[in-house]
This record gives sequence, structure tokens and C-alpha cells, in this order.
Amino acid sequence: MELLAHDFFTEQPVKGAAVYFLRYILHDWPDDARVGILSRLRDAMGADSRILVADAIIHPPLGSKHLRSAPAPLPANYGLANAYSGMLDMAMLALFNGCERTPEQLDTVADRAGLRIEKIWECRGPIGITEFRPL
Repeated sequence: MELLAHDFFTEQPVKGAAVYFLRYILHDWPDDARVGILSRLRDAMGADSRILVADAIIHPPLGSKHLRSAPAPLPANYGLANAYSGMLDMAMLALFNGCERTPEQLDTVADRAGLRIEKIWECRGPIGITEFRPL
């Protein structure tokens, strides 16, 4: 592992890395900038590379094909247990014109960048790790 300072709107200097890891990066930006960041990484990826993104994930009240749903009679997103993600979403919008995303919204951004969601690891709390692979 090597930590590097890098302007993610410029060409990625490390080509073909096994993993490109972004923590609390994408939620600060609107969609077009997110697509730009992911596209730069996509251009540098090798056939077996992956991008791991650690960011808050909004679990929709009606559920998502990428996330486990709560047992009935709870809402699919466990209801009030996910309130912090909603508050963080509003803060990102007010401060940076960014936002937290549902898995389906991440799908849309990934597709525009030539990527697909391979898996989402749900963690305790609002943070999840989304694995992106090239299309």
C-alpha cells in the first residue's frame, strides 16, 4: 500500500493498481464531478483493478437490490436507525452541492464513468464500502 497526494481531476499517475481507495471523497461533489473522478480512475485501471469507495450510503425506505432489508414489520431501511445518513446528506448539499447516494444513484454515476457496482459491504453505521469494477 502506498498513500499518495493526488489531484483526482488530473490523470491518475499509478496505472493498474490492484485497488484505488477513496474515503469520504465522492459525497463532496455533484454528479458530473463524481463521474470525472471515477473516469480518471477508470482510465488508469487494469483488468483486475477495483475502486473501493468508503462513503455514507442512503438505504432507501423501500429497499435496494444491493442492500439487505430489515425484517418485517420494519421499513426496509430500519427506519429511524438511518436518520444520520439523511442529516449528512443535507449537510453535503448545503456545504458542497454534494450528497450521499442510494445504491441505485451510485449505479447511474458508475455507468456514466464506465464502471459497475460489484458489491456493497454494509458496515455498522452509515458508512458502507462500494466496490466498482470496469464494465
